[in-house]
Amino acid sequence: MEEKGCKLNKNTGEWAGRGGSVEILEYMRGKGYEFTKAACVAAVRGGHLEALKYLRGLDPPCPWHEWTCREAAEGGHLEVLKFIRAQDPPCPWDERTCSDAASWGHLEVLEWLRAQNPPCPWNEWTCSNAADEGHLDVLKWARAQEPPCPWSAGTCTSAASRGHLEVLKFLRAQHPPCPWDEKTCVWAAEGGHLDVLKWARSQDPPCPWSAGTCAYAAEGGHLEVLKFIRAQDPPCPWDERTCSDAARWGHLDVLQFLRSQDPPCPWDEHTYFYAAQEGHLDVLKFLRAQDPPCPYDLRTCTIAASRGHLDVLKWARSQDPPGPWSRSACREEASFDGHQHIVDWIDQQEDESDWEEYREYSDSGDRSYDSYDDEYF
Repeated sequence: MEEKGCKLNKNTGEWAGRGGSVEILEYMRGKGYEFTKAACVAAVRGGHLEALKYLRGLDPPCPWHEWTCREAAEGGHLEVLKFIRAQDPPCPWDERTCSDAASWGHLEVLEWLRAQNPPCPWNEWTCSNAADEGHLDVLKWARAQEPPCPWSAGTCTSAASRGHLEVLKFLRAQHPPCPWDEKTCVWAAEGGHLDVLKWARSQDPPCPWSAGTCAYAAEGGHLEVLKFIRAQDPPCPWDERTCSDAARWGHLDVLQFLRSQDPPCPWDEHTYFYAAQEGHLDVLKFLRAQDPPCPYDLRTCTIAASRGHLDVLKWARSQDPPGPWSRSACREEASFDGHQHIVDWIDQQEDESDWEEYREYSDSGDRSYDSYDDEYF
């Protein structure tokens, strides 16, 4: 290898393990190469049992850790798992070994893991991962054990987020049913899974929802979902975040629907800010054309400059009256982020507003954009 210009480095062992060639591993060892945990993990990932045996037969043996068992379970490499657990001491494992087997639908592996003495530990992530990937057979087996594999509201959320309605029906048909909360509706809406959402809300009592359901439907551009959840009695709640998420992702048709309702979905300066941040000029034009127009503030121009959206900045400043800005703040942000074309344009403008005006506004106690961007839950 080195004779051909290939230099050994800290990553070479991992790549050699991934390739599974014992000959290459022997060559590297002859050159004094010290293998790390990454080599065992890589060998297991590829199901290379002979390479793993070689690595573990070294003196001292190549180290391993819980990730080694995880990779074997994830890949469905049962013979590899049997080997590494038969060593003295056995390769360590943890709850993620079971959850990774469940995630990839390797029921045979999961059955073996739990048949050991003591069994490989598991937690609610085993059920959640199986639900997330739609592995109903794995889920049924896990819950049929004594005691059953634990689950949580996250299990229903996982099924709903990926549109696995049959899985969700199974979860809720158990005695007692798998718990759920408003996240189930939120993530069904985010994924555009209208059939899941309709079923969840048709139950007695219905699955709870929140303003996050509307916001995430808007974020995903799922207009039909929004129409359905707002047509219910009572309608799904919404708030300013619904408009701001639609604007942020450029879903003009969604935003138009939201504002056409009676009463319209509320909005605030964040709607304008996020449209400017992502450079959605068509959305910005719509926002300003409304009566009254969507509110905006100094940070709109600043974020446009920071993100390199010169067309947005020019348009904002061309309005009557011009969009408020701090010339120095916009210039500094554009310069810091490497947008020289914006710096050049700003230098051609004549305006006396300054950075201190922007800083005083930003620190005035107005709601933080960072906190506004937090999850609903």
